[in-house]
Amino acid sequence: MSRNLQVLSNPIFALKEMPPMKLIFIICTIIIILLISNISAEYWSSSVTTNSSSWYIYRQSQTLNFNLTGSVSGQISPVEHNGRNCGSYSSYYANLKENDVEFRERTNAQEGSYKAEEELALRSYFANDTIGISIQKPAGSDIFTIFYQESWPVYLMANKGIEYSGQQINDREFEGNNRDFVENNLLYNNQLKKVQRARMWLENMNATLLATENSIISASFEPNKVLNYELAINTTGLADLRYRQSQPPYDFKRQTYFPAVESRETYYGNYNISRKMHMELKSHINNTSGDEWLPCCYGGWLSDQNGIWLDGSSNYSCMLTGTESNVKLWLDKGLVLLKSGNYSEALAAYEKVIELFPSNASAWNQKGAALALMGRQNESMKSLDRAIELDPHYATPWYNKGKILSKLGRNDEAINAYDKAIDIDPQNSLFWYAKGNVLLALNHTAEAGAAFDKARAIVEASAAAGKNQIRQ
Repeated sequence: MSRNLQVLSNPIFALKEMPPMKLIFIICTIIIILLISNISAEYWSSSVTTNSSSWYIYRQSQTLNFNLTGSVSGQISPVEHNGRNCGSYSSYYANLKENDVEFRERTNAQEGSYKAEEELALRSYFANDTIGISIQKPAGSDIFTIFYQESWPVYLMANKGIEYSGQQINDREFEGNNRDFVENNLLYNNQLKKVQRARMWLENMNATLLATENSIISASFEPNKVLNYELAINTTGLADLRYRQSQPPYDFKRQTYFPAVESRETYYGNYNISRKMHMELKSHINNTSGDEWLPCCYGGWLSDQNGIWLDGSSNYSCMLTGTESNVKLWLDKGLVLLKSGNYSEALAAYEKVIELFPSNASAWNQKGAALALMGRQNESMKSLDRAIELDPHYATPWYNKGKILSKLGRNDEAINAYDKAIDIDPQNSLFWYAKGNVLLALNHTAEAGAAFDKARAIVEASAAAGKNQIRQ
């Protein structure tokens, strides 16, 4: 029995099949280890591990009702206590969190006039039978489709008003719903007025992974969630305002989720600032029966409506029918097309990602690679430059740029591009080897030999590390 792909879950309240799409085959090339512990536990976790990648999820909740209303009004001033003079100081802290829906606030103020009103409410629910894990694998395919569904709803409401005038006040707040958040830091104010309202709710969680025994092809985390936020402030100090909304696809290279929208603004001085925000994600996965959300696929994605086996590019087209915004799948489709020599179709896939999310550096890099293979070198360079502009710590566009410059005979520029890639990722043997080839073409024999030696040393060190892991 192969031990290349493992799904571990601990604890799991319910393991159940999702509504059937077609006949499901789970064969002995996958190990499923389900560790079931105390049924009253209020968390669950699961991980999927292959030979080259892994993905992990952790969730916690409870059935909970919490309400708070309060107000304070007065003068922050020094007091005498047990014969000691105590300085003037006020401090307030709140932290509510359930199943990744979170509100945090901290307010510290020195001597002055202070008035605040606050209202907080939290509702959450969990049940043992509201978690489902389904593992599907069509006959003849090496691709597993792993579905997670969970219905642990959470609702959180936070209202706050502050009026202050005095020596100094600092007010920090954070509202987060899974990987979406709003964060505001209002610092060093001698006068501050603030009215803030937040509403967040999480209906249910859905996650989907496509994996072979050797690697995870894609992973997406798609809860049904909403974050509504309003803010009105008059600030006389530093205002640092941030927000971010994430996309469902998981980026294995950076081990995080792509941002769909993110921003940071900083103001220092006298400002009146107001804003309203609405963030929402509605998953295409739902709890209804049937397979409407996968109109041409079953068991993941490997046949058409007539049961005819599809090639790689068609598989992705099928899967993408119901998931137009799944960046990872579009990038994967482009790579399949690129490797099969369908450069124009690969280019169209990358342009689809750029149309949806123009700040995706990976899409610009791979678009550059496709254009280069089509002989459109100038356009390719512009695309690679855009990838570098979007992510200065992304080494691959520099490497691809070096290859194009080398083919164009611009060897000095190619070496500079390879050096940029090496500065970012000095342990990539491919970068050193490519640099060595260009140096050799320029008859810089000694420098070329040093670059080849470095590439060889990296490969040998990696092989030795692999052998040590096997021994352990």
